[in-house]
Amino acid sequence: MKYIVNKTVVFDSNEMTLYLYENTQIVTRLTKPATRLLLTLIQNSGVNVNRDTLLENVWLTYGFTASNAGLNNYISELRKAFSSLGYKHELIITIPKLGFRFESKIDIMDPAVISSESVEEEKVSEISEDAAPKTVLVKLGDREITSFPHRKVYSVLTGITLVILCIFFLKNISNDSHAYHKIAKIDNCNVYIIGQVFQKNDVLSEVNAVLKREEVDCTSFPSDVFYLEDRIGKRTVRADLISVCSKSDNDRYNTCFNIKSQRNTSK
Repeated sequence: MKYIVNKTVVFDSNEMTLYLYENTQIVTRLTKPATRLLLTLIQNSGVNVNRDTLLENVWLTYGFTASNAGLNNYISELRKAFSSLGYKHELIITIPKLGFRFESKIDIMDPAVISSESVEEEKVSEISEDAAPKTVLVKLGDREITSFPHRKVYSVLTGITLVILCIFFLKNISNDSHAYHKIAKIDNCNVYIIGQVFQKNDVLSEVNAVLKREEVDCTSFPSDVFYLEDRIGKRTVRADLISVCSKSDNDRYNTCFNIKSQRNTSK
């Protein structure tokens, strides 16, 4: 199902993506927990949802360990995801000592509308792109929500984010360490190192842990995983970046999402 947030951002719960309603070329990929969290908030838009409900719907129901710290982290991920698309309004409101509320007008791009109109559309050889879409009302809980017909959305490479972050990290790395190379394959995920690392076994353990934590399905969805680290000397890792880019049938990237970890280097 696709939900339109304030007629600006589209949330595709099946593809686990966010993109601008008027510009489908900029796509932000969400993790599975973040997708379930956003879906729960949207389905209860305008309602205060307590933490226990969110922990149950997002983690416990699926057999995962739940924690308030994890919930806070994924709330932060969602806020950053909307911000990365240029949406600056506060959508997720923190309710002290209770939980969160998603404050937005929600429209639904209802695929059922397509089925009912597909026969008629096939008879039309040319349709004006300026024609106003039909709308229907869909019940979501006790609220009526405007629903828009489906629009074709083409997933495009979102490696721009990856490139920008790589440049940010690599600017402090010597020129002879810019190469990247494959170090492992986890099911259908190829794991690459960018630049120099000194403990490859530690890198692979870190990547494995992140893929498991973020519920990346390397069996069903072929992906390339890139690991990049920023070091102080040879032993101390100041920060690392892991980017997971899913691949389409033509071996191009559909979407990428990034996980940056800042290390405590004060000791």
